[in-house]
Amino acid sequence: MHYFSFNIGDYRKKTDHLTPIEDLAYRRLLELYYDTESPITDETQSVSRRLRLADYTEVVENILKEFFILENGFWHSKRCDEEIKAYKHKAKVNKINGMKGGRRPNPVATQSVSLGQANGKPTTNHKPLTTNQVKEEKKIVSKRSIPIPDDWNPNEKHIEKARTYKLDLDLQADKFRNYCQANGKKYKDHNAAFNNWLITAHGYENKNKKTSNGIMRRVL
Repeated sequence: MHYFSFNIGDYRKKTDHLTPIEDLAYRRLLELYYDTESPITDETQSVSRRLRLADYTEVVENILKEFFILENGFWHSKRCDEEIKAYKHKAKVNKINGMKGGRRPNPVATQSVSLGQANGKPTTNHKPLTTNQVKEEKKIVSKRSIPIPDDWNPNEKHIEKARTYKLDLDLQADKFRNYCQANGKKYKDHNAAFNNWLITAHGYENKNKKTSNGIMRRVL
């Protein structure tokens, strides 16, 4: 994990009694836990050296005994294990969605119970929907503009377009996400919106190149 949540208030309540060196040992143990995404081995001396606290092995051992639980030769933290499990699950979901082009499941398919009414309330009508009714419900859903999903990622078409335009895809994707989030932008189709974004970025790049070449010619 490249980062983890840190609740300052909760941490202070649990560690007010620690000395500065004990506090340092605890923080570094947490960082090691999250960085390796695994519990701390019960080899205190090697762990202390890894934490750059070789002269404070006893301190490290005391912190492990106070804040961690020893199981099968490893020191576990329930909170750390839960955070790592959630992180891996989210990474797996993002990878799957990325392979699918970042699209979410069709809302019409996942809300079949409420398709009988446009307001989304359950219906007591158990008759099969006609083709026209399904089309109308799909039309209603498709009109809804939504914020950019947390798991949105560029798809294969975007990758190919960025390669053709010689654009930094990761940079442009970050700019697009930041633009949507900072300005509260909502789209019906974020993939189509990002496609237009790449076209615009390509136009700006060409314009800047022409401007730069024109300045160089005047200078020369």
